[in-house]
Amino acid sequence: MIEKLRSLSFFNGIDENTLTKICDFSKIRSYEKDFILFYEGQIIESVLFLLSGSIDIHKFDRFGNKKYLYAIDSMQEDEDNLLLINDINFNQIKTFGNACVWEKSEILSIDSKKLFQLVQQNINLFSNLSKQMILKNQKLYETINRDIVFDAIAKLAYTLDKDLYRFNLMQRQEIAYRLNIQPETLSRILKKLKQDGIIEPTESGEIKIVNKNSLQEIYKI
Repeated sequence: MIEKLRSLSFFNGIDENTLTKICDFSKIRSYEKDFILFYEGQIIESVLFLLSGSIDIHKFDRFGNKKYLYAIDSMQEDEDNLLLINDINFNQIKTFGNACVWEKSEILSIDSKKLFQLVQQNINLFSNLSKQMILKNQKLYETINRDIVFDAIAKLAYTLDKDLYRFNLMQRQEIAYRLNIQPETLSRILKKLKQDGIIEPTESGEIKIVNKNSLQEIYKI
């Protein structure tokens, strides 16, 4: 269990004694695809971390339509943000959106009250929690940019840059739905990116980025 804790940036710099205490009120559980971890606005009693797999975060609008927000994916090389909860204070945890397992996942669950007691006593834990919440707010800021500020090509460029692993696993229709664009528009943009020498398809049909800087320039504000 301690090795699992050490694999998460939240526990960087935490001493062995504190990690041992945390292990006493932690547990690990596996979840199958499509399992709902929690619903929007739910009060939960655990701090959750993704150890392996992938989680979708979404909301429903007032008409009952599902609105994809973002994903948390353990396979992303630059993913340093595996904390699954957004709205945290030392009294309670209120969920920001609905969390659905996108592929079989392993989740670390830590009793929130006991963890927060240690956070208030341990400066390193407190600092790490603050950093995680800043990362969460940054993720939400990026989501707002993607959905409101970005045009279709910027949305796709951002997705390819940040979530290529998942992009290559999904059907094109599902990708278009998540980006709120038409499948025909998606195909047209992919063709243009290929013509511009930014991406290229592999023999297996996956997308490979060949000019990352040019890809990032498309969506940078």
